[in-house]
Amino acid sequence: MSGGWQGNGGWGAQAPAGGEEVPWGWALARAWAAGILTLAVTEYLQITLVDLIVGNSTDSLESVPSQLFAIHLPNLICVALAVAASSLVHAEPHRYSAGRHAVALLAVPLAVQLLVVTTRWEDQSVQELLVAVAVLSAGCAAGWTLGRLRGD
Repeated sequence: MSGGWQGNGGWGAQAPAGGEEVPWGWALARAWAAGILTLAVTEYLQITLVDLIVGNSTDSLESVPSQLFAIHLPNLICVALAVAASSLVHAEPHRYSAGRHAVALLAVPLAVQLLVVTTRWEDQSVQELLVAVAVLSAGCAAGWTLGRLRGD
């Protein structure tokens, strides 16, 4: 294949036996499933660890640095891992199309972020919304980069 990124495929990314191409819908579903599973597990671990460290007291999360290190940085890592997991299972040749690859990798974190924002709309300030968008953007970029690095 000439031009574009050429990774080694990774787990679940090779074409099926007989050289048939994986349909885009199936490749998309596998990438989304990997992203959902990874995001659910990592977010659960984050919530559990924050609850163990902070407990029921929200006073310790009032300062910006404590929010950054207890909530936003772990969220960035969770999003990055979910995007990287989606990248690992996104099948060839669909990963070579930037548009298809972006839909496969970024749809899950974007959908989860939209769900969180819409369910907590009244409770969020503009600053919290901007921080959430920055964390999501940085996490998606980091995960995309991780996915690219694993095959080069």
